[in-house]
This record gives sequence, structure tokens and C-alpha cells, in this order.
Amino acid sequence: MFFSVIIPIYNKEKEIKSTLYSVLNQTFSDYEIILVDDGSTDNSISIIKEIQDSRIKFINQKNQGVSAARNTGIKNSSSDYIAFLDADDKWERTYLEEQYKLIHKYPQCNIFATNYYYLYTSGKKVANKINYSNVIKENGILENYFETAVNSQPPICTSAVIIKKSQLDAIGGFPVGITSGEDLLTWAKLAYNNKIAISSKCLSTYILREDIELTSKPTRFFDNNFVEKELIKLLKYDPHYKYKSSLRKYIGLWFKIKSSIFFRAHRTKECWIYGCKSIYYNPTDIKQYIILILSLMPQCIQNRAKKYYQSIKTRKTE
Repeated sequence: MFFSVIIPIYNKEKEIKSTLYSVLNQTFSDYEIILVDDGSTDNSISIIKEIQDSRIKFINQKNQGVSAARNTGIKNSSSDYIAFLDADDKWERTYLEEQYKLIHKYPQCNIFATNYYYLYTSGKKVANKINYSNVIKENGILENYFETAVNSQPPICTSAVIIKKSQLDAIGGFPVGITSGEDLLTWAKLAYNNKIAISSKCLSTYILREDIELTSKPTRFFDNNFVEKELIKLLKYDPHYKYKSSLRKYIGLWFKIKSSIFFRAHRTKECWIYGCKSIYYNPTDIKQYIILILSLMPQCIQNRAKKYYQSIKTRKTE
């Protein structure tokens, strides 16, 4: 099998069938599918077992989180190239075919990505906007992952990336025990020592599992400091400073994400704690200053500013 497709599952009875068929209907067929059920309590397992295909391998484990499920899939994979797909995301029919072309076109790379769509809870589907200024040609090598990640929407999404198994083993797989930011940290560790081949074609759809607009209240908080500690270790480890400037901005972006979440929750103290850290690592980020200033304003003014910003953002995506 050329690819091992890993799909972690936890209570996805409504989505898993269509997700699985988006893999089975691929134009490229040389792959195995490893379904890792992470202790589901709904009918996900019975739905999966209704689908008969010799390429499907099913593994059941106690609930340990998505990172542990992905690591289990990696451990039990038989291919050199690992593809990931979340249990409610979807692939276009030519996704694996495009990735196969990238692998053969850029054998010096160990990470292969395509662009992807966002599917909002409202049903609106929008293409992810990536700044390709660091990419050579339409389908080429991403020269600086950190710089691109800071200046555009995320260039890598779990359901739109394929990674050489040896490189996942080298970093110990996905970090276990954290519920947010595990993907961001994994891409950073991989991008630090590997070249990334990327296609601008949107061939995967990422389902937004919660409303992350500025006007909405957050449903979870990144209180665990593990991600930033590991990112800072990367910065300190860089003996030749090849990513010094862009990696600092990347760390600043992580702190800005945390700051904006607490801003949405009207938790001013935490908003400022992480906002100041964001500015320390990236003092040129104007949006972070705006967030901090707004956090000190009366809530009625904050709400008006959020709605105004959201209206501008909506017009740009229409």
C-alpha cells in the first residue's frame, strides 16, 4: 500500500459514513484505511462495520484523545506515507492522486499538503486563504512555513496533509495529554527540519466544529502551557537562527490566539497576560494592540466593534 489513511473516531455516527466514502471513492486506490475508535459510546462502530472493504483495518482503544488515536494508527500503519483525515472532514475524489503527484515531483520533501475549504456551521463553504509568496510556482515547495502561517490562514490542516512516517517517528508522533494546539505544535516541529511540498488546489473540506468568529463566545480555553513551552524550546534550539524571526512571530501568533479567546470571553486579565506575551514575540502585530485596547472598553463598545469587524470580514468572503 502506498498510503496509510488514519481516521481517529470518537462519537461520529452522523458523519463517519460519508467521511469514509470520501476515501473509498478516491481516483487513486493504492492505500489502506486505519480506523481508530477512541472509545466511542454511540453507534459509530456498528456503522463502520457495515462497510466491507479489504483495505479497511479497525482498531478499538479506550478513550485517550485524538493524539493518542492518531499515534495508534501510525504505529499500526504499513506504508511510508501517512495521510490523516478527521472523522467528520471530507476529501475531494482526486486528493490522494494529487498528493501522489507531489510526492514524485518533490522527492526531497517529507511533508505534502494541499489547500482546503472551511465548512461553517451555517453551511457556507470558503476556500482557505494562503499567502503563496514563499512558494515556488503553483505547486511547489513552501520555503518558510512559519512566515506563511503568520501572514495567512494555516497552510497545513490535519485533513489535508501527508507525512513521511519516519519523520512522525522522529518527533514522537502527536503530543498526548493536550486538547488544543496539538496540531499546531506538530506542524511546527515537522516544518523545522523538513521541506514542505504544497498544492494550491482545495481538495479537502475542514468542518469548523465550533463558531470561532470574534462575535461568538469560546467553548474551550487553551489554559495548558505545554504548546508554548515546546515552541519556545524550538526557538532556543535553533543554533543557526534560520527561522529566528519567523518562529518568534509564530510563537506570537499562538499567544494572540489565546489572547483573543479570552477577549471573546470578556476575561480581561488573561487577555492581557497572553496579549503582552504575543507583543513580546511579535511587536509589529497591530491587531494584537487593537484587541488589548478594546478589552478595556465597556462591553457595549466591544460588541459594536466586533460586529463591525465581522461585517467587513463577511463582505470579503462573499
